[in-house]
Amino acid sequence: MYRFFAISVIIIVTSILIRCRQEGSPDILIFTVPVTVEEVMRGDIASYISQTGSIMPMAEMPIISEVGGEIHFQSSNDKMLNVGDRVEKDQLIATITNEEYELSIGLESRKMALDNARRDLEQKQGFLKIGGSTQREVDNAKQSLLNAENSHKSALLNLDKMNIKSPMSGVLTELTSFEEGQKISNGTQIGKAERFDRVKCLINVTSGDIEKVWEGQEVLVTNITTDKSVYAGRVTKVSPTLDPTTRTAQVEIEIDNPGLRLRSGLYVKVEIVVEKRRNVITIPKHVIITRNNRDVVFVVEDQVAKEREVLIGLKDSEYAEIIEGLNEGDQLNFPRFAVKYPITITMVFLGIVLLGYVSLRELGTDLLPDVASPKIVIRIEAGEVPPEEMEKNYTQRVESFVSTLNKVKRVSSSSMIGISMITVEFMWDTDMDF
Repeated sequence: MYRFFAISVIIIVTSILIRCRQEGSPDILIFTVPVTVEEVMRGDIASYISQTGSIMPMAEMPIISEVGGEIHFQSSNDKMLNVGDRVEKDQLIATITNEEYELSIGLESRKMALDNARRDLEQKQGFLKIGGSTQREVDNAKQSLLNAENSHKSALLNLDKMNIKSPMSGVLTELTSFEEGQKISNGTQIGKAERFDRVKCLINVTSGDIEKVWEGQEVLVTNITTDKSVYAGRVTKVSPTLDPTTRTAQVEIEIDNPGLRLRSGLYVKVEIVVEKRRNVITIPKHVIITRNNRDVVFVVEDQVAKEREVLIGLKDSEYAEIIEGLNEGDQLNFPRFAVKYPITITMVFLGIVLLGYVSLRELGTDLLPDVASPKIVIRIEAGEVPPEEMEKNYTQRVESFVSTLNKVKRVSSSSMIGISMITVEFMWDTDMDF
């Protein structure tokens, strides 16, 4: 993997070096431009439909008190529950005390009625054997027992409403702060539980790409907010209709979430795998140069870098498949000058400042790194020299020479006591081979 960065080279020239410059210097300074040569190899590549979206829980449910009264939160392993704690379905979160509500349930009287109904049925069944009761009386006793059982169960259910439980297994993502014993009304939401063992993400896919998406399709999800970790996912739903305003279709993706590291609201990059090709020739995209509507690379032949046209297949964020133009084992020349050679750049401008001139007219800007906006800052220090002398003796001389170089866009400078700062900005276009 090759990465290129914008750099700012700061050259500090002490008064000792300046004196060396005044004593004499060579007429010309020659630089060797290092290049990178890599053997063309085979690899795997895939094309993607890329979008961004936010993580959502697979399921979420509010935790609501069905009864009003005084609230008392429960502890788990001798610790009070907090946001972020895992909870199981029906785990006790808090209890409600409400004596008036308990009395209205009448649990004790319903328990007594249930016991009486059981005894009455037993007696009727015993009398039936000796002719002391009729079958109708036994059937009525059975019905009375069934009614008593249902009444008792209803009382227990109503009493259990005083226990506030988690409606699902998951993670506590909200927990309202109440004082111990604070009175709340029925229907008050005291928190929320969310499921995070698997999460989902909704994205909008354009009308031109939606035909390439189907349920079960492989998806790669990258956490771009924190550690750039990649998670596996699958397309689970594809909307059959397009939004009339955006002309996009909504796609739902389920994502494995080991360690519960993906949380609700996290911003992620979603890459739906459209096509995969294995064991094909791939090269970094940045070495491909477009010239006259042709894609070309440089291949080393007999120690000379020669241009060769290539036919590109699949592309991902960093690599491109080469269908025609390259063979496995070819020596690919990476002509771009990377930031891993900053010393050469530094030497060039030391030569400008210390030696008076360098034969750079032939080199143009080939020594520049591959950056979006090339810029080099030259700093000259010379003791207590007044600004006017700094300008005359150093700044103007460097400016006049640098302005003659190929592809120089802008030269700006400032001088003060003992210090000159010269900023050199270079043009950037597709015809520049680095």
